[in-house]
Amino acid sequence: MLNVCVEFGNKWDIAFNPAKAQCVTFGGNSPKQFTLAIGAEHLSWCTRLKYLRCIFWYGSCEIDISPSVGKFCAEFNNTMAVLGKYSNEMAAVHVKYGH
Repeated sequence: MLNVCVEFGNKWDIAFNPAKAQCVTFGGNSPKQFTLAIGAEHLSWCTRLKYLRCIFWYGSCEIDISPSVGKFCAEFNNTMAVLGKYSNEMAAVHVKYGH
């Protein structure tokens, strides 16, 4: 499948960057004995995948959303600090993460 992507990229002048690509498996052990490559560059195996601020762990279907929740809470609290704590109905949904 990677070879198909490389061929497509060559045909349509799309460059895939192997330095920004990694391999991960879900629901089983990482088959590290397999070597995958984009062109002549080998891809590395990793133990987690970050996608849309969520972290997916290899070998399972567990997802860590705490970075996303923490970022949301920080941004929400910053917004509330600018608006004023009791300036409107938004104060009723003030968020504290981790408590």
